[in-house]
Amino acid sequence: MQKNEIEETKNELLELGFNVDSVGIVYWVDAIKIVKNNPLIWDMCDIYEKVAKKNITTSTKVERGMRTSIEPAKENIQKKYSYYKPIKNSTFLNLIRFKLI
Repeated sequence: MQKNEIEETKNELLELGFNVDSVGIVYWVDAIKIVKNNPLIWDMCDIYEKVAKKNITTSTKVERGMRTSIEPAKENIQKKYSYYKPIKNSTFLNLIRFKLI
């Protein structure tokens, strides 16, 4: 992912209303980068592990941080993607993945 793509990702997360006071937003940028570079990675545990390794933390902390930072953005995500079922971490990453196709 190029630097301008990373900035676009950050801006989109901010526009959606992600919690910027949580380290989870950094984890989201890393997770989206992983999905964009390899859309065949579907297992969230693998994604959490890759993000954790990059940030020198545990996959449990990554999952929790991502969940915390997405919470305030759920309604905006549903509106933007016209997806009105519950939003989980995997759901949002899949919406991003399908947007790439």
